[in-house]
Amino acid sequence: ECADCCAPAPCLWYASVGGLIMSRDLPNRIWTTYEDGNESNQLTHTQIDMSWQGGGEITFGRRFCCEGHRALEATYWTLEPFSGEVRTTHASGLASPLQFNEVFFGAPAPGTNAAQWFSNAADEHVLRRRNEIHNIEINLIHYPMLFDDEWSWDFDWMIGVRFFRFDERLTFGSLRNGGSWATGADYAYLSDRVENNLIGLQLGCDVGYQLAPAWRLYASPRFGIYTNHVRNLFELYLGDGTIANQTAYPGETYPVRSNRNNVSFLTEVDLGVEWQFAQNWNAKIGYRLLAITGVALADNQIPPYIVDIPEIRDIDSNGNLILHGAFAALEYNF
Repeated sequence: ECADCCAPAPCLWYASVGGLIMSRDLPNRIWTTYEDGNESNQLTHTQIDMSWQGGGEITFGRRFCCEGHRALEATYWTLEPFSGEVRTTHASGLASPLQFNEVFFGAPAPGTNAAQWFSNAADEHVLRRRNEIHNIEINLIHYPMLFDDEWSWDFDWMIGVRFFRFDERLTFGSLRNGGSWATGADYAYLSDRVENNLIGLQLGCDVGYQLAPAWRLYASPRFGIYTNHVRNLFELYLGDGTIANQTAYPGETYPVRSNRNNVSFLTEVDLGVEWQFAQNWNAKIGYRLLAITGVALADNQIPPYIVDIPEIRDIDSNGNLILHGAFAALEYNF
């Protein structure tokens, strides 16, 4: 009886392993570099193009067929970190539109203005970006509520919880005029690392059409509302470890640490084809689109005036993130 209600796959347990290749939408554009003495010749911004990255996905689940065609499954997927780097030089030297008024390095107090590293005909600027992504889901699935033998349509629904982490680091480095990357005091870094931790409920469904006994087309949209706990770390330091200081806000220091909670929305859609190529085995291949609102991006945390610590501490989390690409998976029922 239980085997019949699970047909065509009488096995209660199942597991799958798959691969992903995905890209993200272009980051925001904040200009960091122009030709020294010629501000109209802007050279570099933070919209670093990052290549497609591969990743992996695993799913493990159990069907509870005799209790109403249900299954409980857990899924984890991740991608190799997105990363990119841009180095900029110019015969006339470099300057930055970012303002370092009242920001200093070294002793005696208050030290030397930070613009001496980031502007003043700097020898080289370097921009680096790194994104890390992790996704965990636990879903309760209800198997076909609708099934039409004549038209070969099926419809499942699901409810579950999801945890999604998006960790982004943006680093702007500068080698001062006449300096060397071998000498720590000759170069400075401005770095922002922002971590989004989404956790919440999601609803979804799976709509399929049976092309042939072993082939099925399907679409699986999911939508959720999430609490997003955001943590931000803003740093300004020299290569030898010297931390910047400022004179505009007494008692305020670098690095600047802050956090906040806000609401985010996450939507994911899988479009694919499924092939049952052997007893207890099937394969899937398709396209995945994931969109998130209410995200804190590293670019948005860098103010035009670097001394503005209150503005840095007030996390901006009104950004968006889009991931898209292909997936393929192999499932075994046992």
